Amino acid sequence: MNLEKNLDTPNDFRILLAEKALFELEKLFNAIKLQRRKEYLKKLKTLVGDIQNVKYSYLSPKDLLNFDSFKKIVSTAVEIGEEVKRLEKDPITIQSLYWLEYLTNLSDLIRQGEISQPFEAIRFFRGEIVSRNKINDLWLCNADCSFKLNVVANNDDFKPGTMALIAYLPPRTFGKYLSQGMFVCMSEGEKGEVSLDEVKKMEGLGEVNSLIYELIKS
Repeated sequence: MNLEKNLDTPNDFRILLAEKALFELEKLFNAIKLQRRKEYLKKLKTLVGDIQNVKYSYLSPKDLLNFDSFKKIVSTAVEIGEEVKRLEKDPITIQSLYWLEYLTNLSDLIRQGEISQPFEAIRFFRGEIVSRNKINDLWLCNADCSFKLNVVANNDDFKPGTMALIAYLPPRTFGKYLSQGMFVCMSEGEKGEVSLDEVKKMEGLGEVNSLIYELIKS
C-alpha cells in the first residue's frame, strides 16, 4: 500500500463515515445517560471543525495520521469511549459505542492507504453462529467473533454451528431488536477480525456498499 500518495479526502468513504459518526454522536449524546454528558457533547461539537479540516486536507495517509485535527478526533473518541464503556448497554449506548469505536480505529483504517469501494471503509469479523431465534420473518442470531455480536438476518442459511463473515455496521433496530452487523457469506477460518485483503476475495459485498452509500447520504 502507498501511504505517500495524497488521498481524495472529500470523497474518501472513511472520512465521510467519520463525519457521519460525529453527526450521529451529537444526536445520541442529547439522550445518553452519562454523568458528564454536557461536557462530552461540547467536546464532540468542537470536532465538527476538525473533521472539515481533515475532509479538505488532501493529505497522504502518512501526513494525515500526524495532522493535529485528525489526532484530536481520535484522541477525543478514545477519551469519551472509555466513559461510555462503563454504562449499561442499552440501544443508545450500543450505537454510541459503535461510532466512538469507529473514530478510535480511524488511524488503522487510514493505514490501508487509498481505497475505492465503500466496504473498504469498515471492519469485518468472522464468527460462529451460536444461537438464533425467529422474530416475525427474520432471524435474530448471536455470533461469537471472540466477542458477542447480534445480527438480524433474513436468510435461513445462517444456522447455529456455521461460520460467517460479518460486516461490522452501525447498529440498526428491527422492532425492539438491535442488529450490530450484516452477514455477508459463509466463511471458514479463525474467529475475529478479517483482513481487508481477505475480504476483497469474498462475494456478497454489493449490499454492504449500498448500505454505506445510504448511511453517508442520510
